[in-house]
Amino acid sequence: MLKVKSYSKSYNNHTIVAVENLEIPEGIHWFKGINGSGKSTIFRSVAGIIPFEGEISWHNLDIRKDAVSYRMLVNMSEADPHYPDYLSGFDLLNFIAEAKKADPSQLKKLSEILGVDVYWKSAIGTYSSGMLKKISLLSAFLGKPSLINARRTPHYD
Repeated sequence: MLKVKSYSKSYNNHTIVAVENLEIPEGIHWFKGINGSGKSTIFRSVAGIIPFEGEISWHNLDIRKDAVSYRMLVNMSEADPHYPDYLSGFDLLNFIAEAKKADPSQLKKLSEILGVDVYWKSAIGTYSSGMLKKISLLSAFLGKPSLINARRTPHYD
């Protein structure tokens, strides 16, 4: 279970989002809200990407007290990722796979399933938006995560 207690995130002394108590059981969940409501901020906090006030834990692992163990279980896929243009997807994903202690065959298999193995040795600066999103999605599955934050940009018809 994901537990968030006394959470707040502020920028320039202005509270952007505050959550007193939130418990989310395992499963697939959808967070919906207007732009600027704090969805991405909470996701980035849960992933350990940005600092915050309060407590966050996953499977009784505290994000601060059990930082490494926690981060081995929690991954995130950005909707609009920004990576250095000069890196290749191959180099980036190998770095993430090593950090997440992924089995070497996992990266190969996922790259084939998502079709990134066709272009991943080219510089990221040459990738389309869809190619970047596939690299981000693949990175979220590396290792043995039990919680994946996958942000999606809404599509309006």
